[in-house]
Amino acid sequence: MIRIETEGAVRTLFTANPPRNMMTAATAAELDAAVADALADPAVRVLTPDEAAALGVVHEVAPSALVRARTLADELAALPAAALAQVLGMARRVAAGEPLADGLQSAAAAFLETLKPVSGVRDSIAKYNAAGGNILA
Repeated sequence: MIRIETEGAVRTLFTANPPRNMMTAATAAELDAAVADALADPAVRVLTPDEAAALGVVHEVAPSALVRARTLADELAALPAAALAQVLGMARRVAAGEPLADGLQSAAAAFLETLKPVSGVRDSIAKYNAAGGNILA
């Protein structure tokens, strides 16, 4: 479930637990072992969370992963279910090998489908496209 790639002094750990990429006890144990191996390898420099943020390797450092995960879960739960399903579907297709540009194109088309029941939205998008914009571009 953990894929490890090392290039020079850079070791990258990837989690992959299809179909939903959930963290299980087995995945956590495997990840712990991979981190321990990296820490023990003198050829690899392990970054602290703050160093990773400063270098742009991560976009956020949270004091409590559990609290942050719950906050994100609450934010996701508040999103429209149909839109969230489209985004997750696109992410899964891209992760499975679909080119990102194609994934974005199909996500945009699916997004427009979710707007069909909303009065006036498609007309507004048509006007935007006619004025030179393109929501699918």
